[in-house]
Amino acid sequence: MRGSSSPDRPIQLRETHRQYEMIMFQDLSILIVSAAVIVSAVRFLFLLVVGILVILLAGRFLSGSAGALIKKLNVPAWAVGWILGLVTSVCELASFIEIYRTHKSRNTLQHIKDTQEAIDALVASNVSNLGLILPLGMLIYLLVSKSA
Repeated sequence: MRGSSSPDRPIQLRETHRQYEMIMFQDLSILIVSAAVIVSAVRFLFLLVVGILVILLAGRFLSGSAGALIKKLNVPAWAVGWILGLVTSVCELASFIEIYRTHKSRNTLQHIKDTQEAIDALVASNVSNLGLILPLGMLIYLLVSKSA
């Protein structure tokens, strides 16, 4: 009989409808997560480009200022380079001093860990400047001076 329906038919329809809603919800959640990932990636790339531009502008300003110090005040180039090298570590040195000052009165294990992390950051910054940045700068200088 075509017109008759089994008593389980409404339950099956509700179950099918519930499964359809779950699939739609999963699709929607995947779409929302995908959009969030795309927005996060675009934001990251934007901040990366802005950061690189700020570093380039600051480098140009520092090199211009360093050149002016060398020429106008007759300061030796090695002294200006040493001062600029010191300036690049001021951030890590300031964070170390602040962490040590904050946690000095507490003699806990967390104080030792925080202080050690700050020292590690300070040393790693200086070692990377000496081991990576300085040779890279020398290599670029040599390449540019040979081509000019």
